[in-house]
Amino acid sequence: IKQLVAVSPQTAQYVTDISGRKDIQIIPNGIIPIKPNLRECEVIKDNMVRCVFVGSLISYKGVHIAIEAISKAVSQGIEVGLDIIGDGPERKKLISQVREKGLINKVNFLGVLSQQEVRKKLLSYDISLIPSIPYGEKGEESFPYACLESMDAGLLTIASRVGGLSKIITDNYNGCLVEHSNSDAISSIISSYYISKNEYDQIKKKAKETIEQNYSATAMAGKYLDVYKLV
Repeated sequence: IKQLVAVSPQTAQYVTDISGRKDIQIIPNGIIPIKPNLRECEVIKDNMVRCVFVGSLISYKGVHIAIEAISKAVSQGIEVGLDIIGDGPERKKLISQVREKGLINKVNFLGVLSQQEVRKKLLSYDISLIPSIPYGEKGEESFPYACLESMDAGLLTIASRVGGLSKIITDNYNGCLVEHSNSDAISSIISSYYISKNEYDQIKKKAKETIEQNYSATAMAGKYLDVYKLV
């Protein structure tokens, strides 16, 4: 193979470790930025903090940590809800956790939705939770697409400081980074957002700008064209 492309430094390092190749090009995933028709966006005027998780319901995605964070926020009197979009082997276990925490009216499992449905639905949330945890000996999230979509939708994205997530998000600039498995930190940010949403407007704005400038499909295509020129 004349040329290899990886979506993140972590993926590139993994390939280098198993192959010895050091000529790997890094090209992040790209998306087509959302240009919503504002007339289609439902404006909800209340103080509820609407959170969302999008992804497979598998252990290293850390959905159980998101649920724990919601539970802690609720116990502090915060009006918050969480929609979980996706499916997987952890679903039954997570439903049991929700019941045990008394969050049946706070946490909803929406199942698998089409990408088009997800991107439109994201516009109705405030916060995206991406509480991924390491897996195996060196495994970490490489470059989760859900992070790009959430930032492009203008959500406050709270993610774990692992893998490619820490390359996309700069803490308190275009999102919030927390140490993995730290539900207290996630809950604290949700509580802060509940008290003063306006203070996070600049972070959400910078999130959209980050996607448009660095992670758009146009930017990705240009980098791939440069690789083809090398081959």
